[in-house]
Amino acid sequence: PNARRFRSQDVRASPSRPSGGEGGDRSHQASHGRRPCHDARRSRCGGKGGDSRRRRASRRDGRIAASVRRRAPHRRARPRDRALAGGHGRERGGRHHPGGTSGASGEAGHTIGGLLATGWTGPLRMRYGSPRDFLIGIRVALPDGRLASAGGRVVKNVSGYDLMKLHLGAMGSLGVIVAASFKVFPQPLHDVTVESHDGWPAVDAVLAAPVAPSAIELFSDGRVIARFFGSPDAVNSTVKTLGWPGTDREAWTQHSHRAADRWARIAVPRTKLREVLNALPQGSRWWASPGVGIAHWAFDDEAAVITARTFAESAGGSLVLMFAPDQVKEKVGAWGSPPPTLEVMRRLKEAFDPKHILNPGRYVI
Repeated sequence: PNARRFRSQDVRASPSRPSGGEGGDRSHQASHGRRPCHDARRSRCGGKGGDSRRRRASRRDGRIAASVRRRAPHRRARPRDRALAGGHGRERGGRHHPGGTSGASGEAGHTIGGLLATGWTGPLRMRYGSPRDFLIGIRVALPDGRLASAGGRVVKNVSGYDLMKLHLGAMGSLGVIVAASFKVFPQPLHDVTVESHDGWPAVDAVLAAPVAPSAIELFSDGRVIARFFGSPDAVNSTVKTLGWPGTDREAWTQHSHRAADRWARIAVPRTKLREVLNALPQGSRWWASPGVGIAHWAFDDEAAVITARTFAESAGGSLVLMFAPDQVKEKVGAWGSPPPTLEVMRRLKEAFDPKHILNPGRYVI
């Protein structure tokens, strides 16, 4: 019911790579640019998120690529209401921007829309949750050229279907996110990062600390880095009790650049994470967020992926290939076992994109 059609000049598109764009609020261009593709049944690959769009499964027939990067700045800030509205294509930067709150990578090229479309989170998810927890409004360009809105700019006002949760993590296969509104958080009074090299015992110790850490990362070599937000007295007392040496906050920036040519994401219940990681081949390189049950594994052997995926799924989780050559994805599969909701996902795809012009083959459906 909140959908409307816009008519304006066509958004520029290229059969080889996404095109750039000038500033200004041009969500109507993004929506109108999809209308010719819809009428002609041309496949279209949304250019969300820069590097984020290369993650997960590769697209099957994305002949036309469109970019909305830099289309609009963050244009509505409401400090009293702790709310922020941003335009599509805006690159995120810093922890005070949406996406920075969850600790998602701040590399150049990552856009807020791309982080929402991929459902991407980072180490600070332990404190703030995922973007779905502080997303209060969204606008989406549908395949037929209409714009649909849900939620609001100050409070989360949802009736009927929650379109925000529907499009988060959908890889742009149901529509392209062109604007979003967020609840924001105050800057912490004190921010301290400490480290240890004692592996899992150190993780157990920091999780039992009087002040809960905002982020914990564990590495396969036994290194642990933990980040604390709060009042100076509480944070300093907790760090003193732990007895861990401090480390520069740049450790998180360096960590955000960590990746591999063959990279799998493991997500399991938090209590099962240690068991799943211990089952990986000896000498494996991985990094994990033990506070939320997520790990990233730089794998070498395709057969080991199949074994690890079976183990993760039996623990109630999943293993998804984030980066891998196409032949590896075809051999072991990017997603794993089909979810029980697969038929529902197919029906949603038919309802939102019956001509299959948005990212065909990019997602499970």
